[in-house]
Amino acid sequence: MEQLMHIRYPRWPRERVIAFSFIALVLLLANWASAVVSFPYDAGLYWDLGQTSTLHAFPHTFRGYLWPYILIPAHTIDQWTGIQTPWAWRIISSLIYSLLFTGPVAELFKRSFGGRLSIARRSWMAIATLVIFPGLFLYPLSDLPAALFLVCGILLTDSRHGRRWVIRCLASGALVAAAYNTRTIYMLAFLAMLALVPLFFFRGRPVWTRAVALLAFVLGAAIVCVPQAVINKRLYGVASPLVQTSSLMASQLYWGVTLQRYETSIRHDVPSASLFYRDQAGIAFNSEFPGYLSKHTILNYATTVIAHPLFFFGAYGRHLVNGIDVRDGMVYTDELSKNRTIWSLFCFTLFAFCTFVLSTRDTKNWAEWGYLAPLLVVVVGILPGAIETRFLMPLYLLLFGAVATRFEWSYFASQLRRHWASIVVGYVGLASIWLAITSSTMAQLRYVFP
Repeated sequence: MEQLMHIRYPRWPRERVIAFSFIALVLLLANWASAVVSFPYDAGLYWDLGQTSTLHAFPHTFRGYLWPYILIPAHTIDQWTGIQTPWAWRIISSLIYSLLFTGPVAELFKRSFGGRLSIARRSWMAIATLVIFPGLFLYPLSDLPAALFLVCGILLTDSRHGRRWVIRCLASGALVAAAYNTRTIYMLAFLAMLALVPLFFFRGRPVWTRAVALLAFVLGAAIVCVPQAVINKRLYGVASPLVQTSSLMASQLYWGVTLQRYETSIRHDVPSASLFYRDQAGIAFNSEFPGYLSKHTILNYATTVIAHPLFFFGAYGRHLVNGIDVRDGMVYTDELSKNRTIWSLFCFTLFAFCTFVLSTRDTKNWAEWGYLAPLLVVVVGILPGAIETRFLMPLYLLLFGAVATRFEWSYFASQLRRHWASIVVGYVGLASIWLAITSSTMAQLRYVFP
């Protein structure tokens, strides 16, 4: 007993405790104010799958087992209490998201960019994300959990100089694989980590240390993927640890040729819940070169990109603008996006401000991009496909992290005084291009797939 009393347990800094409590309260109030009582479409599918009865009864259309499994406790409590509103989900998600945003997320970006943290800086990360993407906190969607799994995985891998680094690498592999089994595009992050573990996180260490770290990382990932292999064996007769979505990925790439973005509406006065914003240039390309896009495979798509790089460069640029333009932050919208131009301009202004802070830091370190590469590769992998703005949340998360850790008013004000003319001209010019692209997109709304 005396030995137990002398153990030094890790303690949170006081600022983190206050930030956690504040953000948990903010998220609970946001859930209460939103008055969301049911989950539509994908959110409803995940929620319905989050029951003990579905543990081995996934439909063929499912996209990774882990998120429905994680939802089981909240769903079970809500069913047990019989309350109509999903209060267990609201409370549990608010506490966990607050814990992760004010802790691991803030710590990762401090480790990446340097700088400092405080109560306000830790809180900024969650509040800024909530303002732009409220739907990701209110609905049980997989985008935010996948990103947070990845952030925690990166942070654990970087703790190589601490004790038990093998266990940390094992846990890191499990977390990054959890991100993939929550949202399949994070396979790109997993592949990036396979290279980064030996070449970046363990650079300068003996070869055997790098090999053991990589082996532990892969072993952790394999453990998490075992249930996926069991499910695949039952559904498809193949015990593969990978989520079976190759056809979906190919379809997403081809949809991205003729679509700039798509949304989901919960209005009752629209012809369809699916809102498609067409890409006129893509439709013209599809008509001019039908042979290139006749076979929907990833290999054929890559061949088409190589043959017509300028068209796809322009298409991806339009995808990027429309992904940053988060008019539909609630995910399931009750207002048409074409009526939200002011909010669109706010998104651009916030994005421009964060980018300015990131690019004008007084000190920079090349190593920060090693920490951020797994998040960035996910964003790059999303751009070719049909865009929903929530897909680009990791990019906003990165920019919010730069502001949280590196923003200093005195330095920012001095930069404004020195370069105010070029800043104003640049802002007005880029805002004009932004509005031209987004206005063109909003004019192409259709309720049927082009």
